[in-house]
Amino acid sequence: MAYQFLSKLLCGYSYVCSFMNKKDEIDLMSLNTMLAEQNRLLLPKVLENSLQIYKINNLTDDIEMGIFSVLQPKKSCLPFLETIPCILVPGIAFDARGYRLGSGFGFYDRLLQEHEIGISFGIGFLEQKTEEMLSIEGHDQKVSKVYYF
Repeated sequence: MAYQFLSKLLCGYSYVCSFMNKKDEIDLMSLNTMLAEQNRLLLPKVLENSLQIYKINNLTDDIEMGIFSVLQPKKSCLPFLETIPCILVPGIAFDARGYRLGSGFGFYDRLLQEHEIGISFGIGFLEQKTEEMLSIEGHDQKVSKVYYF
């Protein structure tokens, strides 16, 4: 269901920064495979205290196991330095305003704040939708819209 919906939603974006899921996050491998085959896939990689974005040409050849046991771009991938047209953002919980509870390291908050981004979509399971407003701090960044599956 997520693959069909997201593939239609994202068809108009020249590049999409997706993510490789942790155990408790939605699996986007089918979507990422399609985006890579269309030469439109960008993926983040943790470098020091931030996320760097890389262009992925071949999902099989361009990723390796990284920090937090998450697949990430290899060193041979080229950094993507342009505006990110669209980014998919994981989270533990999302509220109605678009704020998210992440893993507590602030990687995505810094990325959303420091990088030029067209639109951001929170992606999660229906169980990750909270009716309560999340407590936010000055560094917290909200996403444009959240989609639940």
